[in-house]
Amino acid sequence: MYSLQKYNGLRTRHICPNCERPNQFTYYVSEEGEVLNKTIGRCNREEKCGYHKTPRMYFSENPELKTTSSSFFQAKLIKPRPTNFISMDVLRGSMNIHQENKFFIFLSNLFDYKTANDLSKKYNIGTHNSIWPGATVFWQVDSNDKIRTGKIIDYSTEGSRIKKPYSRVNWVHTTNKEFNLSQCLFGAHLLNTSNNTIALCESEKTAVIASIYIPQFIWLATGGKSNFSKKLLEDLRNRNVILYPDYKCYEDWKEKSEALRTICNFQVSSLLERSTSTKWAPIFLKTSRAPSRLCLTRGSQLSIKLGQNPIFLSLRNVALVATTSLTKSSLPKGALVASL
Repeated sequence: MYSLQKYNGLRTRHICPNCERPNQFTYYVSEEGEVLNKTIGRCNREEKCGYHKTPRMYFSENPELKTTSSSFFQAKLIKPRPTNFISMDVLRGSMNIHQENKFFIFLSNLFDYKTANDLSKKYNIGTHNSIWPGATVFWQVDSNDKIRTGKIIDYSTEGSRIKKPYSRVNWVHTTNKEFNLSQCLFGAHLLNTSNNTIALCESEKTAVIASIYIPQFIWLATGGKSNFSKKLLEDLRNRNVILYPDYKCYEDWKEKSEALRTICNFQVSSLLERSTSTKWAPIFLKTSRAPSRLCLTRGSQLSIKLGQNPIFLSLRNVALVATTSLTKSSLPKGALVASL
């Protein structure tokens, strides 16, 4: 049997035969680790390249290579290996160094320190300094509070992923070569906290930020376009789910969701496809009652004018950040907020 080669550092990611980008192509390998063919595999650049050639396609094109002795066609009874988990102590140890975490700094600047801290606790966002100083760990904790793995991503303090000279993504479990990984949805541990509608997107970053702008949903992430699969979605059985696919992924997720209707009731948002934006963050800012940040220094005075009657709020003892969910539609007619 052939399967995609498990990630074990950049030596297991190769040059894509289609787009020719290095460190992006995953080979199909046998159980013994032998590469079938250097053109058989999947490019990680799913939207920009999309190359994926399976062993079955390869043997269909080359029937002379198909033999009864081929390991691909031999039926084997393989006893499934038990899933491995990561110790809770490892997760806890990553949660105590937020001041070094560049993604945490980004969240603090986007919202405020308390909100960033609350999000980190809610979603189990840790810090990993061993590979890239200040990198982020998005821990995958399942609905039974078991830790499946941690996805390590290096961000800038502006919230963008560092992709040069290569995409900085790794996994906590790769330090153990015998680790048997079985992923779950990012945020799956939140499923038992509420019966609210599930909002499912691709990126962990999107799920975390969207949970502030549209808090009535439980925001989860697949962690990748190809992770929208029956195996990972089983946790959502019999729940109401709205899918928020990334740009140019609408048709793919819509088709897959229709095939998985027996699991739960899916709705697929086409908002991003119909928008001028290719990212979800600007959409959330426009369509939600987004929190506004007022940076106030000690001694500032805020004047809110309702009609002809100004109201002054003294902020002599305030030195941090105030937030409000006011939108233009929620303010009384004629209301103006004076500049500071």
